[in-house]
Amino acid sequence: MPRVSVLMPVKNTAAYLREAIASVQAQTVQDFEIVVLDDGSRDESPHVIRELAEREPRLRAVYRQGGGLVAARNELLQAARGEFVAWLDSDDRMTPNRLAVQLEAFERDPRLVLVGGGATLTDPTGMPIRTHCFAAEHEDLVAAMRHEIAFYFPAVTMRRDVALAVSGFREPFKIAEDFDLCLRMSETGRVANVQQVVLFYRQHLASTANSGRPKTFAYSKLARELAEERRVLGQDRLQRGEPVTVQFGDLPSPAENARETHKRWAWWALGSGYLKTARKYALRVLREDPWDLGSWRLAACALRGH
Repeated sequence: MPRVSVLMPVKNTAAYLREAIASVQAQTVQDFEIVVLDDGSRDESPHVIRELAEREPRLRAVYRQGGGLVAARNELLQAARGEFVAWLDSDDRMTPNRLAVQLEAFERDPRLVLVGGGATLTDPTGMPIRTHCFAAEHEDLVAAMRHEIAFYFPAVTMRRDVALAVSGFREPFKIAEDFDLCLRMSETGRVANVQQVVLFYRQHLASTANSGRPKTFAYSKLARELAEERRVLGQDRLQRGEPVTVQFGDLPSPAENARETHKRWAWWALGSGYLKTARKYALRVLREDPWDLGSWRLAACALRGH
């Protein structure tokens, strides 16, 4: 059996799939399998997967006609054969030493059930936006998760048996299902982040993290509320079989989403020293909202370089 199962849900990402798989094949640790699940893609993703599987015997593919991300993640978790499962989105890339440094962390501390790492966020074309690591130690991460996320989930490797023991991903979560799982796993053992970049994390305007921010915040809040219920009562509403409801505000219009996302990318890039990216998106913000003084301030800072 492979030591690590790299798990990859796929939905309409044919343009990036080859890069994602190649980054797994380039790992310094080669004791792995790759399990991909295509969830009813309408682009060339199934064709690309079949083509890659013909050349890579460690790649197993599952095809289904659209059951949603939570069901796809759970099916991948069940299909995995490794002691550890490493998550990777199908438009992202691992650094060559990702599996090695995360497995070393598990070896140093057998109490660890989940290990994440730093990421370089990129725009859709691969230009760097931001390089960032969350806190390293369990206590700091548990404290942080009371208010915010503490892991880049496509950079997370976890013990498969523990993920299954806490019931994997939970269906009521349409978003933040990964955050909910991280919280529950942190209650059974220790969690950590290696303090180096292990992922190139591609950002898109249409991603839920950008276009659906109110919804993301609402589901993340629910995950934290359920964690507090488990802490106080021993079980949460879902574990007791009770219904949950989620309310969130209006989603931004496409134009509002583009403007706010580009502004955020420009400031992040400027703060990380990626001036080419900062100037690219500062100029785009200026075109999108030329009457806003903040757009001109951003453009001036990007041109100045600070």
